[in-house]
Amino acid sequence: MAIVIVFGTLCPPINLLGFLTFFLCRIVYGYLLVYAETRKSDTGGAFWVTQLQHVFVAVIIYCILMIGVLFMRAKTPGPGFIAVAGLVWTVASFYKFNTSHSWERLPIQDLVLETKSSSKTKREGVGQYVQPEMLES
Repeated sequence: MAIVIVFGTLCPPINLLGFLTFFLCRIVYGYLLVYAETRKSDTGGAFWVTQLQHVFVAVIIYCILMIGVLFMRAKTPGPGFIAVAGLVWTVASFYKFNTSHSWERLPIQDLVLETKSSSKTKREGVGQYVQPEMLES
C-alpha cells in the first residue's frame, strides 16, 4: 500500500497495478479469514494501531518525495516550501497520534467515572448468553 500511496501520483500506471494487487489480496485474504485461519484472541487493536502508524510513515515518505519533486521541477521554491509546511504538520500529527491516544490502557479518570456511573445503575440481565464455541469443546 505504501508504494501505491508514494508513487501513484508520479506514475499513474502504478495505481492500476495497486488496484489489481488489492483485488487479488481481497480474494485471498477473504478465503483465509473465513476458512483457513484459526480463531485468535482479541489483541485490543494492536494491529490496527500499527497499520495506522505504517500509513503515517508512508505519508511522510510521500511528502518528502513531493518536496523533492516540487523543488526540482518548479521555477520558484514557493511550492516546495508549502509542501515542507505539510510535512511539518504530518510529522506533528504522527507525534500526536503516538503520544496522546491511550489505546492500551484506560485513563484512571475515565475508569473512576465509569465505576461511579455503573454503581448507581445496576443492569439486570435477562437470561444467560453462552457462546456456541464454548459448548463445542
